[in-house]
Amino acid sequence: MGVHGTRIVSRRDPIWFTATGSGTARLDLSDDERALLGNLMDQTRMMILGEDQRAWRLFPETYPQDPAMEARHRELVGDDLRDNRLAAIETITSTLDDDEIDADTLDEWVRAINATRLVIGTVLDVDADTDPDDFVEGSPDHIQLAVYDYLTHMLAEGIRALGELGED
Repeated sequence: MGVHGTRIVSRRDPIWFTATGSGTARLDLSDDERALLGNLMDQTRMMILGEDQRAWRLFPETYPQDPAMEARHRELVGDDLRDNRLAAIETITSTLDDDEIDADTLDEWVRAINATRLVIGTVLDVDADTDPDDFVEGSPDHIQLAVYDYLTHMLAEGIRALGELGED
């Protein structure tokens, strides 16, 4: 998963989502950030639709020790998980140019951002012991780790804003 043609924007103390007090959140995203998110959502969608192995974290096994139970579970759940992931991605794509979104839309943003972050983390083999300093600046992994880190902070901001919207 790459970020070709998109510049990563670094901001001091970024706040992407601000609860307005009227049940909506204001989006504070630069054009570069909107382009990056659009690119990432397109890539994640393609990976899901193409059943790319790098997207496995989005579809975890429920019963890894029991293949028969796992098969039954997949039969019952069907494509719901995949369809929900794709719907969240479509929500970001269709509202990317908006200046304000409601709580349900922000929830979908959080879901899609997290899914994309999980895919990038899987590609990078990121785990709790991963040290960002292990990635050499200028390497492709360094760029992907920067995007992973960006999405991690954006995810936290989205969750914070959802909490604030829930208080309204």
